[in-house]
Amino acid sequence: MIVLASKSPTRSALLTGAGVAFETASPGVDEDAVKVEMLARGATPRDVAAALAERKALRVSAARPGLIIGADQMRDMRVDVFPEFAPPIVEIQTPCLGLSPTEVEALVTIPIEQALAGVPELDILRSKSVTDLSSVKLIFRQGADAMAARQRVQEGMALITGVIPRDVGPPVMLRPAPPRARTSPGRRTVRGPARPAFGTRVTCTR
Repeated sequence: MIVLASKSPTRSALLTGAGVAFETASPGVDEDAVKVEMLARGATPRDVAAALAERKALRVSAARPGLIIGADQMRDMRVDVFPEFAPPIVEIQTPCLGLSPTEVEALVTIPIEQALAGVPELDILRSKSVTDLSSVKLIFRQGADAMAARQRVQEGMALITGVIPRDVGPPVMLRPAPPRARTSPGRRTVRGPARPAFGTRVTCTR
């Protein structure tokens, strides 16, 4: 159980969205008095905020002897306070100089998809073939370990060398980016309308 020492709409919304049980306790701290006192002594707004958080945590923990994590410990925790919302995503890009989108898809993108389709915990395989570049994005199942997913893809990339043309640049695994949105699961293969500039493929493995 997480206990909030202040009524924070943002924290409440995050915890509710993550499905984490919590409650809000009234610490009984006169925030205005603390602000006036500290600002008069030349404290910065950051110092005032830290002092308020500490006093609230102390008041709440004093009323609840079993509560052992306070504001100072939260800063030093080595784990994320909130769980990951988006599943792990690994993207591989391969330079294909001189190849058209159709050639990129046939000679590079599809062989890479086939080589990596058996990676454990893979959920969705997205790809885009444009002039001179192939991009394959692997979206793993919710809850999969991100580091383990990247390691499995790295091992699978060893199979790619023998299935794509020799004159194509080596496949590169991009650095992980912070997730920005959830990925909606589904069972379908989608191919958009033909375009002269690029082709897009989406394959769900479940």
